[in-house]
Parts: sequence; C-alpha cells; structure tokens
Amino acid sequence: MYERRARARRVVITGIGAISPNGSNKALFWEAIKAGRSGIGPLTCLDAKAYPIKIAGQVNDFDPKAYMEAKKTRRLKRFSQFAVAAAKMAISDADYPLREKDSYRYGACFGSTMAGYMADREHAAFSKRGVSGISPTAWTELTSHSSTAYVCIELGLKGPASSISAGCCTGLEAVGWGYRAITNNSADMVVCGASEAPITAFGFSIMCASRILTTFQGDPAKASRPFAAGRDGAVLSEGGAALILEELDHALMRGARIYAEVLGYASCGEASDMVDTDPEGAAIAEAFAEVLSHAQLTGDDIDYVHAHGTGFPAGDIADTNAIKYILGERAYSIPVNSIRSMIGQALAAGGALQAASTALSVYHGIVPPTINCEVPDPLCDLDYVTKGARKVRIRYALMNGTSVGGTHAALLFGKYGKQRSCR
Repeated sequence: MYERRARARRVVITGIGAISPNGSNKALFWEAIKAGRSGIGPLTCLDAKAYPIKIAGQVNDFDPKAYMEAKKTRRLKRFSQFAVAAAKMAISDADYPLREKDSYRYGACFGSTMAGYMADREHAAFSKRGVSGISPTAWTELTSHSSTAYVCIELGLKGPASSISAGCCTGLEAVGWGYRAITNNSADMVVCGASEAPITAFGFSIMCASRILTTFQGDPAKASRPFAAGRDGAVLSEGGAALILEELDHALMRGARIYAEVLGYASCGEASDMVDTDPEGAAIAEAFAEVLSHAQLTGDDIDYVHAHGTGFPAGDIADTNAIKYILGERAYSIPVNSIRSMIGQALAAGGALQAASTALSVYHGIVPPTINCEVPDPLCDLDYVTKGARKVRIRYALMNGTSVGGTHAALLFGKYGKQRSCR
C-alpha cells in the first residue's frame, strides 16, 4: 500500500457510471445531454390509463444480466440493480485494480429515497396468501442499505460503508460522505452514488397524488421545463449513477485519469415546511457560502453552476435567487443549467447524475443545455444555456440539491491542478 502522509488529503474523481432515461451508460448519457436529447416519454411500463399522469423518464434499455448473475437479477430490486451496474461501470471506467489486500481501504456509500418499499410484487403475494406468501429474504431487499450492501458484496469492498436517504439531496450527500471518508483517512477509494426506481404501480400513484408532477399535455420530451414560464412541476424518472473518489496520491501513483477534484460539500435546511421551498433561496445560498468558505474561494471564482432545477415553480426561483446572492452581478454572466430538463426528476438518483454530469463538464469544458426553456419565467432571469451545449473554461463548478423538508446540499468541483492553494 502506498505511504500515507500527514498533509491534507485531496480527493479526485477517476471513474463515472451512469444509467439514465436518455442513456444507460456514461458515454450514451454524456452524448445525450450534450445534444439536448430528452429521455422523457410516454408511460409504458404501467397501464397509463390508470393514472392521471401519463409520462415518465423510464430506463428502457437496461439489462441487469450484463452486470450480475441471472439468479441475482430475480432477487435484487431494480434500484439495487441500478446501483450495482453503475458501480461496476464506474470501476471499469476508472480502470481501478481492486485488490483483496487493500479491501479494507475501499469504502462505499449509496442512497435511495423510495428504495424497495414500492414492493408491488410482495404486496400482491401478501394480499393473496398472507405472511406465507412473502419470501424470508424480502426484508433485505426493501431497505435503502441493500444497494450499498450489494455494491460492497459484488466488488469486495470491506472498508467503511454507509447509506443515505435524504430525498433529492441523496446523490450529493453520498459524494460528500465519500469525500469526508477520504479526507479523514478512513478510506483511499470510495464508490459513491445513488439509485432510484419509483415507477411502480404504487410508487407512481403516490407521486401522482402528491401534485408535484407536471400536468403538461404536449410532446413528452418538452414536459420537463426548469426555469420556463408556465412550468407546473416535475416529471418522475428513474436511474442511477456512481462516482469513484480517490485520494490524489493514490490516483497519481496508478496513473489514473482525473475528471475533477472534489473541493467541498455542505448542507443546511429551512426547517419550515415539508413541501414548499422558500423562493428567496436563503438556505441554498447558505450552503453555497459554506462550501466556498471551506475551499477558501468566493463567488468570484465560480465559472459554472449546475442547479437543482426540477421545474417546480418555487424551487427554480429559489435556485436563481441563491445564485444571484452568492455570485452578485457576475450571476448574469455565468452559465447555469439543469439536466433534469432532459432526464426528469429521478429523486435520489438525480443528484448522483447531476454530479456525474458536472464532473464530465469540468473535464471536457462543456456545459450541457437546459432544454424546454424558450421563454423563461421573468423571475428566472439568468443564463440557463438554452441554445445548445456551450464550451466553457471551467475552473470551479458549484451544484445544489433541494429535498423534502427544505433540506439543501451543495458540492464544489474543480479542475484538477497539481497545486491548489485552498487545500
């Protein structure tokens, strides 16, 4: 094992795996979001006639048998299948040499919002046969931690492992957990991310009843409209993503490709309401300020902001106001986007896909567009990159997430450089 040093440990991203409605691997996902190609379409995995909402962001080209034994695909819930597949993609993308002798230095953190509790099959068996109809192992598949556990089992990760369920902030929180595990020397490598599979009969019904989904009646590809005038909610979707975080020296010793450096993480809350977001964006701005302070940077250093941007009216305004607060007058000249305009609202997985997209943006110097925002809300008056992907010199990129109960998270990624004064 490499020699550990007393100085501050820097954390870099060396691998990415992604499964989204518009691409079931990293390459397809990145090409789709650069091209502004939506993954939102008609609801086909359920009988659409039974629901008031008839569109969703479904992953239609995912084959779990490509990533695990066939008998396991019959046991693992879909959200766990997404997690394992994304983790294996990320390990492969990083060309990471997993070694048994170092396995206690490999960590994992995944998360989900709905996890396996939308267990329609088990509920049907229970309704028909009672307790005897339920598998003795069903309980292991329903918990959010099952995705993390399966990732550890499939990859042989024996180091620190945890699971997070923080609503739509989960994906960002998981990256933050991995970042801290490496900086405090608990691990040298962490596989982190989130997954979600809420498009089941009961899960979709819950979200339809919530009244936070859009009632848009036109072309499904145009239904997710962050920051646009007339938007009225989000589009439910599914998917997963994983990032490989490594301690910098560890990555350099093996000649790893570095997508970006993780420079900080922060979270805070409004402590006000379970559903409504404060449109002033004060709590989001507080999270931004904390993460910048940690990295010894200011709003003047930021080149790009990847906003939460779901199409929920108050949330998009809150994102906009927080960005204005933290960047000042520069806010009007800094590109802001939301890939949820293309992938919908994948709950926990949305933040992980957002982090994956942001790392790729930093690496390639490209900001994907925010589609379906031809006429912005007058209260959303920033540069949302509405005319197609844009080449941008990105040194530092901010991103934020918002969750149920007014919880907010912020992450800061930077272009990797050999020297960084803020660390």
